[in-house]
Amino acid sequence: MAAWFRYLTGLDDAGKPLPMSEPLIDTLGELARRGGPDPRPLLSLHSLFGDVLPGSPVFVEEVGRHLTCFYEKGSEAALAGVLES
Repeated sequence: MAAWFRYLTGLDDAGKPLPMSEPLIDTLGELARRGGPDPRPLLSLHSLFGDVLPGSPVFVEEVGRHLTCFYEKGSEAALAGVLES
């Protein structure tokens, strides 16, 4: 989930545009950029996530922790860390 949220910003770790193939990219991209490492703006889209996931503090915290890692360490290091754990 965190990797997808990071991807939705439309930029890679170097700030270069990513090819996007997402029907809701205008809405999702705006929420992803607004939230940055905070998943709550994207999770607030109830038509996509409903009420259960955004209402789970454990889920929101875990997605936020991983999303922060993507922003602080970059995608390659964040994914490597997940694979190692």
